[in-house]
Amino acid sequence: MRTVCHPDKDMIGVSIESELLNDGNMSIYLDFPYPDGRYFYVGTPDTSRPGERYPLVLALSEDGFNYDKCYILSDDRYTRQYEGRWKSGDYGYPFAYIREGWIYVIVSRQKERMDALKCKISDLR
Repeated sequence: MRTVCHPDKDMIGVSIESELLNDGNMSIYLDFPYPDGRYFYVGTPDTSRPGERYPLVLALSEDGFNYDKCYILSDDRYTRQYEGRWKSGDYGYPFAYIREGWIYVIVSRQKERMDALKCKISDLR
C-alpha cells in the first residue's frame, strides 16, 4: 500500500496492490482525525453476530487506537424487499464526512436503499 498527500490541500491518494483484493479477503480503513484532533470510526463492529452488520456505530478515540466512546447512530431493522446475492446485514458500506461541525453518514441498507444521517460534533463528549 502506498499513500501520498497534497502539501496544501485536504487530499490524499492511495494505491494498493495485493492478491487479497481479487477474492474479497481484504478490507482497508483509512483513519483521519476530526478537526478537534479526535479520531472517529463509523461501522458495525459487533463481531459476535457475523453478517448481521448491526447496529451502526460511531466510535471516538483520542489517540486513533483506543475507541472508548461509542454511540449508536442507528439501530432500526430493515426488511429486505428483493432477493439477491450478498445482501445480508442491516448496514453496509458506510461513508462518513465532516462539514461545518457535523458528521454526515451515508450507508446502504441491504443494497436496496441508502440512508443519510447527521450528528453534531459538539454533542459528542
